[in-house]
Amino acid sequence: MRIPHLVLLSLPFLPFPGKTLPAQSFQLIATETPPKQGYWQPVERYLFTGSGSAPRKLSFIPREMTYDPSSAAFRTPFELFVANRASHTGKGYISTFVMSSDGKDFVQGPPIRGNGLTDPHQIAFNPVDGELFCTNYKSGIVSRFTFDKFGRPVPNGTITMPDKKIMVGLAVRKKDQQLFVSHYTFVRRFRRNANGSYTYAGALSAQNKNGLHYMTFLGDELYLCAVFMDKIYRFSFDAQGNPVKKKSITSPSPISVAFSLDGKEMFAASHYAGGIRRYRYDASRDDWVYKSTIVTPKLGGLAVGPVDGSGSFSLYGTGCPGTGKAVPTVSAVGSAFRGKALTVRVHRGLPKGSGVLLLGTLPAALPLPGGCSLLVGGALYPFFVTLDQGGSYWMPIQVPATLYPGDAFFQFFGVDPGAANGMFSASNGLKVHVM
Repeated sequence: MRIPHLVLLSLPFLPFPGKTLPAQSFQLIATETPPKQGYWQPVERYLFTGSGSAPRKLSFIPREMTYDPSSAAFRTPFELFVANRASHTGKGYISTFVMSSDGKDFVQGPPIRGNGLTDPHQIAFNPVDGELFCTNYKSGIVSRFTFDKFGRPVPNGTITMPDKKIMVGLAVRKKDQQLFVSHYTFVRRFRRNANGSYTYAGALSAQNKNGLHYMTFLGDELYLCAVFMDKIYRFSFDAQGNPVKKKSITSPSPISVAFSLDGKEMFAASHYAGGIRRYRYDASRDDWVYKSTIVTPKLGGLAVGPVDGSGSFSLYGTGCPGTGKAVPTVSAVGSAFRGKALTVRVHRGLPKGSGVLLLGTLPAALPLPGGCSLLVGGALYPFFVTLDQGGSYWMPIQVPATLYPGDAFFQFFGVDPGAANGMFSASNGLKVHVM
């Protein structure tokens, strides 16, 4: 369903004096991942205003929203994906979360299951086309997902390892979309074919007992973590796309690394000692210099995502649960600039249920039955929607170029006899600031 331009043009938007963050602001994500296996651990979040800045601790993603998280990756500045190894029970999956523009708040999206997902470890996105890849520890299968125009995951087959050994980390090189998949003692290499499939192209060997884990690219340089060697290996590439080893970096039990947006700071997560080590790049020596440590429990994957300081999408208020105590969420991704497109998303509603997405011109906080609140007010515009089998709905909106800047407010109410009030569930509130 598209909201007609006439409806948007009729809304009395109010000017909004938005607060902005520095252009290089970013959010650092760290999964709490104990060695061997865990159960329910939180995912840590930190806000930085630039490389070298002091971290500001954000609200953690609570352990109830994941199941033994092992790694994380951003699909867009608003969408965070978290791999759950599920204590190696074979019931692993990928959690999704949608962030506010300033990164401070988030809501839970629908999980991704199936297509070979059993024991997810590292997840990574192809930097060329955005395809999602995920290793599955013992199955010998890498799961692949593409995304439709609304951002919904679409299974895209699997890649089978040429051996029967475990998989841990993976990374995709931008220049030739070469895929790397690590075992503890070597790294498999796959060449991408013209039809998008992959062909095994040999292995990058290392010493025994390296404990090779997660991989990350900075530009065209591959960083590979060796937990048992206290080393972060670096590789450049020759003209044929073959890795060329460079000087390594010493760091205690590193399992993953991530980089600030300007590439001047490296973060390294420790799997056995805990903590996030911070390193500053020294261009004169082409080396990384240790600066400080953020104290944490034992960690797994790190991820960095840019923070949009425009205030385009803000989350506020709390919803009330429906069947199974699931609280619906409403969020948005895309661009709220005039002439651009965004998508308002409803998740965690009653599967194949129905409801109404309210668009208001003002925020509100009016009590309703069952401990719920009406969070939108002013002039109200209802959109009656049907949820899919996962309890989700996507509403694409083309923002008219002639629209006056200002705010719109959204909240979803679902018809749900299993709710605490016996009638309906409700989502949080969403403010969209059109610029």
